[in-house]
Amino acid sequence: MSDRLRLPNARRARPRRTLPTRLRRASLLGLVAAALVSTACRSAPRAAVATPWGEARAATRADAERVAALLEDLAPRVRALLPDTVDRPTDVWLEPFDEAAEASGRPEVVGLTTLATGRIRVRRDRLGRDADFVLAHELVHALLGPSWDPLPALLKEGLCDVVAARLAPEPAVRVHAVRFVDAAFSDPGMALELSYSGPSGGVRTQVVIPISGAERLDPVPALALAGGGLAAHEDPGDESALYGYGLLVADRIVRHLGLDGLHALCLRAAEAGHEVVPTPWLLAAAGLDEEPASWRRALVQGLATPELQAQCEFLAAELSGFLLRTFRYRFAGLTAEAFLDRSLPTVGWRGGETRVAVAMVDGVRSGLERHWDLTGPRPLAPGDAWSLRDGAAQHLTSLLPPTAEEPWLTLSRLALASTGAPRSGRAAPLAGTAGARVDTYIKVGRDDDGVWIESLHPQGLEHFVVELDGVVVADLEAGRNVVVGGDPRGWFRVTARLPGDLDLDRARLFAPSANLRVVQRVSGARDDDHYPWAIPRVR
Repeated sequence: MSDRLRLPNARRARPRRTLPTRLRRASLLGLVAAALVSTACRSAPRAAVATPWGEARAATRADAERVAALLEDLAPRVRALLPDTVDRPTDVWLEPFDEAAEASGRPEVVGLTTLATGRIRVRRDRLGRDADFVLAHELVHALLGPSWDPLPALLKEGLCDVVAARLAPEPAVRVHAVRFVDAAFSDPGMALELSYSGPSGGVRTQVVIPISGAERLDPVPALALAGGGLAAHEDPGDESALYGYGLLVADRIVRHLGLDGLHALCLRAAEAGHEVVPTPWLLAAAGLDEEPASWRRALVQGLATPELQAQCEFLAAELSGFLLRTFRYRFAGLTAEAFLDRSLPTVGWRGGETRVAVAMVDGVRSGLERHWDLTGPRPLAPGDAWSLRDGAAQHLTSLLPPTAEEPWLTLSRLALASTGAPRSGRAAPLAGTAGARVDTYIKVGRDDDGVWIESLHPQGLEHFVVELDGVVVADLEAGRNVVVGGDPRGWFRVTARLPGDLDLDRARLFAPSANLRVVQRVSGARDDDHYPWAIPRVR
């Protein structure tokens, strides 16, 4: 499958992978740019509430009191968790700095710590959402003592996330999920894996969904950079990926050694005269090496269901689009709900053990339901055609009208080399079909004995069932109402008889009111193909 899954547009990294050593103070979901830093000197919000840990300010008294309550709850807990914290007050301002963030091109910034002024700024819209996580993260920046200085800038960010997750576990699930998605999408070697059943159920099939990215972003060089925060690249997508890696390393070290063990690495590095904890020490403590495979394993190992669920929700629009492009034409005649019930798709990272049912991901389910009817094969009258392009080919399905030479209806399905044609819609006339692969021909006609239907395929069929008004009237495997033979080209042919009162002049393919369904499976394939027809009775 060559169709790749990409991050949502707002977070998509460009294929640039160098690491300058430009350093500055970090924020929760990305580093703040100069335009945002310059607003730190703006006038203070008017409502203020004093606490033993600093002053809380907001536009209203009620909001200031809420911020003060968070500060009084979190500051002592941060100091209790971390060895070597400083004893100094830190003010917290709740501000609407969206405008400056937008101007800097970094609207994802939600928190900012400025050590020189002893101030933390939290974006106003986080109150009532994840302000506890944002503030806990920024308090780690504000309260780390000087013995933590040898910790690389990137791992300081990771440490902030690790501590914030302990103090605010509920919002941490989504923050960590997005962090790891950002890291995964910086490595084209990462891939999602989709498992599903075909239109007739039964055997499960795996489809690998490659991740977009022209070149892998190597996180190892960033582990050698000192400072309080790291602006690792002008591209926010690259920075976001590196912060995901920073969380990954910090979390693995803390799981292995604890916070005291991570602090001990800093003390040991200082005693040995290192400005930054040596990268080999960090990799060993995290159970990693410089090979990309070890980082890929780490990103999927131990991934819990809530985190994977949150990742799928973040990627919901992209996943639902992939499902529509890949499976919609193969499940023709079914509703989105029936598709989910029939195929039971699950998704997870390749190499990991955790899987999530797609039907349980609200954003994916709603996306399928919203676009299913819009993207599916339109009802085809004789002479109509419909095309859809997935990652493998452009699929052209035509319902050819009777001619003097061939007085029957012909469903023709071809697969052509993928082009720049629209993903779906009525097919434009083609200059030719050179190089096309025939998927199938299904013919419906009338003779002196009534109506007949036959399917021809160059590879042969191992499953062929015809249902009329919900009743099986032909079954290849059961040998019921079928005649098997060949044609002059050597193709496999199976023919069945149908009632003679079907009105072929009013036949429609892929119609919602289908009463005739053909279900077949090509020899060697794992999935069935469904072809629903609406052929009314003769009045």
